[in-house]
Amino acid sequence: MERWKCYLLLLLCVAWGLSATAQPSVKLYAFTQDIIPGTIPAGVTDETGKPVNSSKNDFPTTYYIYLSYSPQSGIVPMSVTVNGCRYAFSTEIISKTPVTKVNPNTPNAPSTTILVPKTANKTVRLLVKAKHEGSKSKAVSAEGIRVGYKWKGRLYYVASKKPVRLEPVMNQ
Repeated sequence: MERWKCYLLLLLCVAWGLSATAQPSVKLYAFTQDIIPGTIPAGVTDETGKPVNSSKNDFPTTYYIYLSYSPQSGIVPMSVTVNGCRYAFSTEIISKTPVTKVNPNTPNAPSTTILVPKTANKTVRLLVKAKHEGSKSKAVSAEGIRVGYKWKGRLYYVASKKPVRLEPVMNQ
């Protein structure tokens, strides 16, 4: 009988220890959207007199990156990596969920995409800024979006290998 009590006590200690070190639930919502500029007529020059190239295929991309986690967890976002490159970022607290995005391409019948579903968790948008120079990391996978966050003094990561690609915005 004494042996049973010892095993039960040991099992309870292990379960308590594992629950004390368990990571909080952190959800990453990652989206990309290309911005297609309007058509530039032939023969247009910039302010220095050089012709403007209208056949440029390198469209700018907007990133919509959201972290959702328990308000009591004390999580602090530390890094954002997109396709293996680190980016500077700022945070914006989202006060109301769900977060939606309206597609402006069809003004008569706009479609709406839900970026973050309704949740009671704290939701933060990570606003990606400029790319850090020389920040390509071999340790980071070359695809997707990865966010590093600090919790209880340790660094953790959450990643999205294939962020959702939103329909491009087409300017005139």
